[in-house]
Amino acid sequence: MHIGIGLPETHPGIQASLLLDWARRADSGPFSSLGSLDRLVYPNYETMTLLTAAAASQRIRVMSTVLLAPLRSNAVVLAKQAATLDALSGGRLTLGLGIGPRADDFAAIGESPQGRGKRFEAQLATMQRIWAGQRLSEEVGPIGPPPASPGGPEVLIGGYSPVAIKRLSRWGDGYISGSAPPAIARQNYELAELAWKEAGRPGPPASSPLHTGGWAHRQLRAHSPSPRHAHRNPRRRCFIVPPDPSIYAQGHKIPVALVGTASRRQGRSRRDRERCICNRVAGEVLLYGEKDKVL
Repeated sequence: MHIGIGLPETHPGIQASLLLDWARRADSGPFSSLGSLDRLVYPNYETMTLLTAAAASQRIRVMSTVLLAPLRSNAVVLAKQAATLDALSGGRLTLGLGIGPRADDFAAIGESPQGRGKRFEAQLATMQRIWAGQRLSEEVGPIGPPPASPGGPEVLIGGYSPVAIKRLSRWGDGYISGSAPPAIARQNYELAELAWKEAGRPGPPASSPLHTGGWAHRQLRAHSPSPRHAHRNPRRRCFIVPPDPSIYAQGHKIPVALVGTASRRQGRSRRDRERCICNRVAGEVLLYGEKDKVL
């Protein structure tokens, strides 16, 4: 199992210097991915800008978890931003995309949340066309730069509803769930696999991060992934946000991410059951941390 780490940019008062140091330390450590959460009406840093700064790293993948695409009303600009970031990072971008549930984010841009699913699908179609190097229309030619990854960066489609999950079979490379108990997230992943197969796409979805919940209060020790294996078989990711396994060292140090395998004995704890489900469903855990352990 690979271990990713989330940037703590959503915590009010976080300093930009700490975020940049966080990215550098994560890149030099054992982590496979560096994630960023997205909101609009919130004191966080803007996701695409932050990931572009993080892309100055050398090895670690950069991942939006997830970018709320309908808040970016111009799909052409978003496609260009993503292609630029993928090119700058040497193909290390994973673009997690969703529609967003919060009405205040849409009120801030003067848009209704109604119909955001259809707008999202239109965005996906436009971005894929641009990344493939096709003309935008009869009047408008191709838009660069070309992404480093053929056909565009890895795209993970998020959501809870059957309609949202089915989007990945047409436009995505995999599925990213929201904050849900491991059993629910696993159920959603199985629905995603079914939609993938029904669409006639070969193999399993290329990536499938998993959100679960629960604050962590102690270090989980075992099986820290080696940096040299960080990009080997990136399929089936397990994406865990606070609260369950976000463990921080003292001061402003980067967390030491260590994940254990659940025991098979009966009567194991909820945390052990969550670990077991993650190990069976996914190959990567992305950790986000507690506010008071970051500042």
